Formats: sequence, structure tokens, C-alpha cells
Amino acid sequence: CNDPEDFNIFIGPLVSGGPKQGTVLNPPIGVPFTYSLEGWGLSRHDRISIVDHTVACETADAHVMSGGVWPSTEPYRPPDVQDGADEGNLTTIAWNGIIVTRMKEYRVCLCSRFNGGCVEGANYALDIGIIKPLGPSNTTLINGVPGLPFRLTVNADPKSNLSSADQIRIVSTDITRGVCGSSGTASNTPYLTDTVCWPTCEESAVGKPPEMEENNTKEVWYPMLLTSGGAFDICWCNNGWGGCDDDEDFKVQVGKIYSNGVKSGQAWYCASQMACEVEVAFTGSTTVEDAIQIISPESNSRCGLAEQMNAALFTRGTRISGAPGLGSTPALYDQHVMTFNLGAPQTPGFYQVCYCQGTHCQSESVRNLDFFQHVGSITVSGLSG
Repeated sequence: CNDPEDFNIFIGPLVSGGPKQGTVLNPPIGVPFTYSLEGWGLSRHDRISIVDHTVACETADAHVMSGGVWPSTEPYRPPDVQDGADEGNLTTIAWNGIIVTRMKEYRVCLCSRFNGGCVEGANYALDIGIIKPLGPSNTTLINGVPGLPFRLTVNADPKSNLSSADQIRIVSTDITRGVCGSSGTASNTPYLTDTVCWPTCEESAVGKPPEMEENNTKEVWYPMLLTSGGAFDICWCNNGWGGCDDDEDFKVQVGKIYSNGVKSGQAWYCASQMACEVEVAFTGSTTVEDAIQIISPESNSRCGLAEQMNAALFTRGTRISGAPGLGSTPALYDQHVMTFNLGAPQTPGFYQVCYCQGTHCQSESVRNLDFFQHVGSITVSGLSG
């Protein structure tokens, strides 16, 4: 049996079963899709794993599902669809309801006929296809300041289109813990305002459909405004899926917002005719050129819109530049602060404190509008008259 002519008896064909390979699937991100296999010799005992495209099938991590597959939809189960005349040699199998939440490329590996229990990477030996979802790119990054309106833009990934039915939620990272779709994701942060005044007031884009631009490859929400600092995830709902009213409808993250400003809601207490100082802790956006402005306590007085109060109310005025130093109050002791010396208040009362950040705060051209951050209030005690 050394020569070709020695093999002169035909005993039958050898048929290799298995799925068609090389399939590239482009499902919409954030909504359920079906992953189907066609071929011959498929089985109800077949299993698939969906891994990052950087993971090769049959390697140690080939059995570990990618973090981009929504946990409750991971296909660790028999196929939902099992078609074929011969139960032992199916021609079509499929898994329904799979959801991917991250815009990246995935590889699909097959563990054939429950080989080795399908519990190790080596069991998922066959590379059967690629998944490239369609949707928005996770590239939106906004560095803002509390009280300053901003424009939120979401861009489509290449070859993708977006929809005016898409919705977003802006959620504190303290709530999401880095995972859009987790508990609390369906509600915007309370620091997101319904009205934006800059300087005239108008409704914000919160809860509204996006403005579509560039052939539906870009969606824009404007104006938007946050009243407090912090880190926020931008969570996205695909084309009104599920009504966009449950946490899991917003399972796709499309960006982040970092709102850097002074801490709001602070309170200071001074006595009439006695020295009055305001200390504000340094943050990532504080500068030595910052300034404060005192405005009326009336409920309709808003930082950035209201006029500075009469400068004679404090002996050093009601628009004051600061000086860097160390905190002297218990809450700020030995912390780096900006200290604003207002001098002695002349009249007891309640005053709002507005904040301006940057070199322009000490220039002659500085405006009321530049003091748009509400940092807190001063209560001055004492006798009138």
C-alpha cells in the first residue's frame, strides 16, 4: 500500500459535518437578535461562546463570554431552534434573544456536540464567524462646568445609522457603577435641569428626541445643563426599544460627562460689623483668578442672570477676588482653599453666593453671566439699624 494504484477499491464517501464558517453578522446594538448556524451534522448538544475578537477559539479563554454580551442573554444553553429531517444531523440551529451592548467586534466559537462538557476553552475549537454590531460609537466625552450649557452629540459607528426615536439618560457613575442598564439607569440625574437660562430661558433637550444631522449618523441634544459636579455615564436606548422606560432598555453606554466645578449647597455664617470670609475648596477646575458675587436672596434671582447686589452691603464689596490658602474651618481644615474676604457686612440678612472660574473673572469685561455657578449662601446675624 505504497503506491496510488494500490488503493483501487472504493468503499464510500467521507462527509465532514459542521456549520458553514466565515459568517459576519451585523445586529443592532442593545436589542435582541438571533444567531443562526446552517450546515450538516449539527446537534442540539452544540454550544457557542461569543468572545472578543482578540480571543482565538480553542485557547484558554474561548469559553468565557465577552463582557459585551448582556449577562441575562448569554447563550449558555441548547439551541432555541433545531431544524433538520435527521435529529442526529440537524441542518439549522439558532440561539434567540442575544444582546450585545458594546460597540466592538466579537468572535463566535463552537463547542460541537457538548465536547468535554463545553467547560474549557479547548472545547470551543471551531471559529465559525464574526459579530459586528451596528449603532453609536462610545466616543462622547464632555468636560463641563456646573451651570454652563453644553451640547451632547452621539456619533454613529461606521456603516451605522441612528434614529430620532433613540433616547439617552445621563446617570451618575455612583448609580451605574460603570454599567449602563443597571438599577437606576432609566432615570436622569436630578442635577439635569428642564430649563436652561443663558441668558434667556428655554426648555432644555432633556426627554426630547435628538436633532438628526449628517444623514442620520449624528444625533444632538442641545441645550443641556447640569447644576452639580461629578462623573456621569451617558446611557442609550436603541430606537425606542421596549418603550425606553426600563433600566435594561438603556444598557448601551455611548460616553461620559465630567462636570468639574466648585461644590454647591455650601453655607456660611457671619455677624454684622464683623469680618466675613468665604472659603471654597480647590477642585480640578479651581484657579487663583476665581471670584465670587453676592446676589439677592429672592427666589427668582439666579446665578448668571441676577445683578450683583449693592457693593456697600459689605465693606470690601459684593464682587470679590480670592486668594489661595489653607482652610481654617473644621470642614476644610488644612485643605487647599480659595478665601474670599468680604470685609464686614453692614446689614443682617440672607445672601446668595455665585462663583466665576478662570482668568476673565478679574477682568473689566467680566459679566453677571460669568458668575453662573451657585455655590451657596451667607447668613448674616445681628441687629438692624
